[in-house]
Amino acid sequence: MHTWLFVPGNQPDRIRKACATQADRIIIDWEDSVAAEHKDNARKHTADVLSADETQSRIVIRINPLGSTQHSRDIDAVAQIRPAAVMLARTEHPAMTGALHQHGLACIALIETALGIEQAFAIACAPGVQGLAFGCVDYLADIHARHSLTTLHYAQSRLINAARAVGLQTIIDGPVIDLNKPEALAVEALHAQSLGFSGKMAIHPQQVLQMRQLFQASENELARAREIISLYEQGLRQGQGVIRHGDLMIDGAVAKQAQWILEAAGK
Repeated sequence: MHTWLFVPGNQPDRIRKACATQADRIIIDWEDSVAAEHKDNARKHTADVLSADETQSRIVIRINPLGSTQHSRDIDAVAQIRPAAVMLARTEHPAMTGALHQHGLACIALIETALGIEQAFAIACAPGVQGLAFGCVDYLADIHARHSLTTLHYAQSRLINAARAVGLQTIIDGPVIDLNKPEALAVEALHAQSLGFSGKMAIHPQQVLQMRQLFQASENELARAREIISLYEQGLRQGQGVIRHGDLMIDGAVAKQAQWILEAAGK
C-alpha cells in the first residue's frame, strides 16, 4: 500500500477516474477539498459511485474532524458505506477515534498539528487505529514553519516510531503539492521510504506511477536481501550467530532487516 491518491468526494467522475488508476488506496475526501455547501453532495456522490464499483477494498474516506459541524453526519454516512478505512482529519488525541471504533470502522489517524505529533503514541494505541498519516501542510502552518526536509524530520520520526512501537504497518507520509516538480516528489518519496514510511499520499494521478516505482525495492536490493538471509542461516547451521561477508557483518538484526525488505515487496 505505497500510493494513496486523494480525490474530492463531490466529483463523481473524478472518483471513477481515480479508481481506474494503479493507486493502492483511493482517499475520497469529504474535508478540505469540499466546500461547506457541497458536503452533503460529497456524501451522496460517494455512496452512489461506490454502490456500483468493485474497488471497495481500496477505498478510504477522509472525514471532517471531531468538533466540526459535519463530523456526526460523516460518521453516519461512512457507517453505511463501509469503506476499507476512514481517515480522521486533525486527530489530536486517542478519544477522537472512539466513534469510528464504536461503528466497527478501521481508522487511519491523520495527524496534522503539533499536539497531534506529541500525542502520536497514544493515538496509535487507540482501539481501531490501523495506521497513522502525516498531514504535513497543515502541520507546517501550525508550527509556523516553511517546508523543508529538516523542518518535517522530527514530526515524521515521531510518527514512525509511535506506529512501529505498537506494531502498526501503515504509516503514510504527506503529499507533494507542487505538481510541476517531479524531482521534488522523488526526493521526498525516497526520504520518506528511508525513514520508514510505508507509503505516501498523492494529490494527482500523475504522481502515482512515479511513487510506485520509488517505493518498490529494486531487483538488486531484493537479491542482496536474499543473499544476507541465506548467509545468516548458513552461519547458524555452523553454530555462528555472526558471520562476515566481505566488509559486512551479518547478525540477527541485519537478517531481520533483510527479511522485512522481502516481506514489504511481497517476496
